[in-house]
Parts: sequence; C-alpha cells; structure tokens
Amino acid sequence: MSIAFGWVSLSGQPADRSIGERMGSTLAFDVETMGFLVENCLMFGHYPWYITRDDAFDRQPIDSRSGRYLLTADARIYNRVELIGELDLTGRPTERIGDGALLLAAWERWQAQALTHVEGDYAFALWDRETRTLHLARDPFGHRPLFWHQGKDFFVFASLPKVLFSLPEVPRELNKARVADHLIHLPWMGEETLLQGIQRVLPGHRLEHSERGTNQMPCRRLDPDRRIILKSDTEYLEAFGGHLERAVRERLRTARSVASHLSSGYDSSTVTAIAARLLARDGRRLSAFTAVPRDGFDGPVPGMRRGNEGPAAKALVGRFPNIDHRLVSVGPQSPLEGLHEANVAMDWPFLLPSNRLWLHRIDAEAERCGANVMLVGTKGNFTISYEGMGLLPEAVGSRRLLHWWREARALHRAGKRWRGLLFSSFGPYIPFWIEQWITRHAGKRKVDWHRYPYSAIRADFAQTMKLSERVRRSGRIFSYTPSSDSRKIRIAALDRPNIGNIFTWSARQDVEWRDPTADFRLAEFCFAIPEEQFLHDGESRWLLKRLMGDILPPEILFQQGGRGFQAADWYEGLEAARAEINEWLEQLEEIPAAREILDLTRMRLAYEHWPTDGWNRPGVRETYQTMLLQGLSMGSFIRYVEEESTNHR
Repeated sequence: MSIAFGWVSLSGQPADRSIGERMGSTLAFDVETMGFLVENCLMFGHYPWYITRDDAFDRQPIDSRSGRYLLTADARIYNRVELIGELDLTGRPTERIGDGALLLAAWERWQAQALTHVEGDYAFALWDRETRTLHLARDPFGHRPLFWHQGKDFFVFASLPKVLFSLPEVPRELNKARVADHLIHLPWMGEETLLQGIQRVLPGHRLEHSERGTNQMPCRRLDPDRRIILKSDTEYLEAFGGHLERAVRERLRTARSVASHLSSGYDSSTVTAIAARLLARDGRRLSAFTAVPRDGFDGPVPGMRRGNEGPAAKALVGRFPNIDHRLVSVGPQSPLEGLHEANVAMDWPFLLPSNRLWLHRIDAEAERCGANVMLVGTKGNFTISYEGMGLLPEAVGSRRLLHWWREARALHRAGKRWRGLLFSSFGPYIPFWIEQWITRHAGKRKVDWHRYPYSAIRADFAQTMKLSERVRRSGRIFSYTPSSDSRKIRIAALDRPNIGNIFTWSARQDVEWRDPTADFRLAEFCFAIPEEQFLHDGESRWLLKRLMGDILPPEILFQQGGRGFQAADWYEGLEAARAEINEWLEQLEEIPAAREILDLTRMRLAYEHWPTDGWNRPGVRETYQTMLLQGLSMGSFIRYVEEESTNHR
C-alpha cells in the first residue's frame, strides 16, 4: 500500500516541509523517495508503492488540471478502462495514467459523485483550494485504512496511526472503551479506534473538514432495500457469472505475477479457478498457496472438519495446467514469534495470532516466487457463497408458509435439524427480552458481555466500561440471533473485521491483497437478487454451485470430508512456546494497564493447567487458541502503546 498523509493548520500557522519529513520518518523509508507539497497552511505527503507499471507514473501529491484540487491517495482503481473512456483520456497512453491521477480526474469531473463512478480499493485526501475544504474518503469495504486527529490548532491525517504519532501534539493513549469492545468481539461502532483521539474514516464514507467544522457522511454503501428482478434463473446465473469474472479480471493487473490463497472452501477455490482460466488466455501462470499441517501430522481436529486442505486443493489444481501449487506449512512455530512486531506495524492487535503465521509464510513465499498480487476471498461468505438461509424467516414474514414448508422440509432431509430450522425461521419475530428469558431458563449462555466466554477481559473492567449496555445497543448483530432481514445482517457483518489493517500488514511483504468477492458491483448484485437464488429445494449456495458445478471438484463443491480447518496443528506451536508465554505473562503483570484490562489470573491459570490432549474440544480450543492467544496479542498492543506514551512524555 502507498502511504498518504498530511497536515492542515487551523490557526493560520504556515506549513513547512519539516512537518512532512517528521511524519514520513516514522515509516523507516527513505525520505527522498517520498513526495511533498507545501503551500500556505497545508502540507500533503505521499510514499509510493510500485505494484503495476502505471504506478511508476503516479507521482503524488498531484494537482488537478484546473489547479483547484490537490490529492494524495493510497488507491488501486479496478474499472480503469471504463473510467478512461468516460473521462475522455483515451488520447494518452493508459500505462502512463496512474490510479491517483485517474481518481483526481474523476473528482474534477463529478466532484463527490465521483465515488459512485470509481470502483476500487482506496483511501485518499483531497484539498479544494476554492472552498478551502479537506475531503477524506475510503472505499466501501475499507480495504485501505485512513486515520485522522484534530488538535487545538491543526488537523492531521495518515494511512497509519504511527505517522500521526510523529507529531508531539498527538496523544498516545489507549481508548479503553474500544479495547473492551475489541476483547469481546463487539462490532465496530462509529469513528473511534483503540487509540484515544485517533479517529478513522469509516468504510464507504467521506469526511469534510473546513472552517464550518468536521462532518462525516456515507458516500457509497450497500442498500439493503435495493432489489434486482430478472426474468429467469438463467438470467440470474449469467449476470452473476459476468460480474464475478469481471471482478477477478480487473484484479489481475500487475507488473509481476499473480498468486492466490487456495483453501478447500468455496470462495478461494472459485477465485483461483476463474483467475487461472483468465490468465491462461494470455499465456500467464498462477501461483496458488495452500496452508497445510506439517508432514506426518495426525492430531485431532474438530468434528466434521478437514484438517488437511491440501488434497482437496490439489484436486482443483489438477484441472488447470497453468497453476503452480505450493503447500505451505509453519510446523511447530511459536505463534508469539513476530507477533509484537506485527501489532506495532499495524498499530492494532492481531485478532487471530495462530493464523498470522501461515498468512505471513504464504505472503513471503509469494514474494519469493515473483508475485506481488495476492487474490483472496475474505468477503465471499456474504456475497458469492452466501448459503441463502435468510429465505426461511423472509418466507415466514411474508406469510409464504407453503414455500417455507417446502424449503424447511428439504433442508431437514439434507441433514439440518428441525430445532435449528425453526429457530432460524421464527426466532427473528420473538421479542429480544423473551429470547433472553428462554435462553436463560434453558440453561444456555446469557447474551451479555461474556457472550464470548473465553475472552481475556477482566470482569470488573467490563463492568466499569458498561459493556452490558454496549452489547444491548448492538442487539442482534452481536448475539447472532437470526434476523428477518438477512441483507441488513450481512451488510453489518461485512463491516466487522478491520480488514484494512490486515491488508496493511500484508503489504510489508511487498504483496498487495485483492479481493474479487468484495467487488462493490458484484456485492450489490448478490444483495439485491431474491433469496431463492441462493437456497433452492434445500440446496444451499445454489447460485454458486450452478456456476461452478463443472469446474470445482466434488471434494470442494460438496465439501466431501467436511469443511476445512486451517492451521490444524496450531497447538503444537503453542506447546513449543510455553516458556515464552510465561515470559510474556510476567511482563504483562508489570504493566498497570494490562493488569487493569486483562484477566491475567485466568490467563496464568490456563498456562499452569496445560492440557495434554483434547485440543480438538471446543472448550480447550477456545481457552488456548482464543482467550489466551488473543489476550497475549492485546497485551502486546497495550505494551506498545504504553511504551510509546512513556517515550512521548
């Protein structure tokens, strides 16, 4: 990713280049490779990242042709051909038009409406000299991060919080309420981050800052009420296939080669297969990487799960002669190795430390093989491979009970239990307080701050932060209670992971992640078509299975052998790290903020009562893979922020 940053005076104090150099110095990059523009009370800076051939011509910050606008951006535009035609730029060599210049030309033509024309992953800042207004914006799914802070007499923004920290006026403190939310996986709420005073531009939003104040507003969001009605199932299938192929094709542009994540799941296998087919037309190859356990691993895995995804992935690769398949294993490597460095790089605690190892190894192997683009499918569960279970409560709510009965009976025959089907169908219409009463009297876990029972948060800290109240405000999205409108729930779920930080971390390997399953036009189509296209006669994911039925092998299409379980040998690395875990706990016990926030006693007990088997059991896995590892990751982040704060003082 490129790094965009800038500083605007609110007091009339003139800007100077030293501000930009100080901000850029935190990146450990050569300042001489950065671009700066200083004028009056404003400084814009940019650190470039060269992935495509046109990136060499994307010299930022950049002025518009009219001289009215100034832009610095971290952008990857996918509908370049379409935009170049609409903006009448066909007279120039397209390989010399950088994505930043294209984005700026679109703004000059359409102003804020440009964001409805541009398809891509982006975060940018634009200064309007005429109105003296600063605009900050991010793509709809937040693949590129952008943070800001408003001080007494200045406004500053950057792709990473650490760039903001280069200024002594910017605070370096934990936002304890958001830390508490993060520890129990509470969905994102608003602009706040884990750092006090550091705000984020929301995905699909645009922020305006001027003398009139600061205002953030939505600019490109999925509409849960939008509907697309076509004449036949065939038309839906053809339109879906067209959107998906376009989304993959637009993400193949690179100066080097392309790689992909390939598990045994629907999303990565679909993206890999379509990419291989498209690349073959141009005589190009695709490197596909599959995370597998170490050789000889035969340890226990959760029930009905596939511990080794290599054979299923290999079955797909065998259908495409232009795929170079590479199996990646991390073996008994400590999940704490490099964790603190990763958290520091992201200014964020890694949520799944055991997955970080194989993700990092795949990126490193891809870079070594000459690839600098990694195709992933992080949003596929909500778009292309959505299973369609929202049809059941929708049919009940619209009183199409015969339709509901046919689908529910077919699902039951396919193996679904009636108890779950009835809850999915009628649960959304039960008042929340009645549902909690039933849950409590049925002896199930209460929907409360401890909904995630193995969170490492201290109970008294949770009470101080009023987490019960925050959970109630988040309602059904947090409790995973079925909704009468699956579209709203899926849209909310898309915002939950802080994916921009993960994409930032991957960029450290000089590998750019691109997700075709998060293409806005593809997602818009998937959210707008009838639920019956996803669930039909008890067949879930019906639309994708029809499209890929002749392409995906049975091991993937029908999940023969169970769903894949990544990092099945995770606990071997954890066992190898026992001494290191003890050292980390001792360090955290010396940090007041860690003692206040984390239940170090419970983490210590988990360490002292180490299991000798049963690593596949939910209780053991959640205690060690989730509570302990995520608690240590948050502890690492707390240590980082506290050290930065101490050094600042």
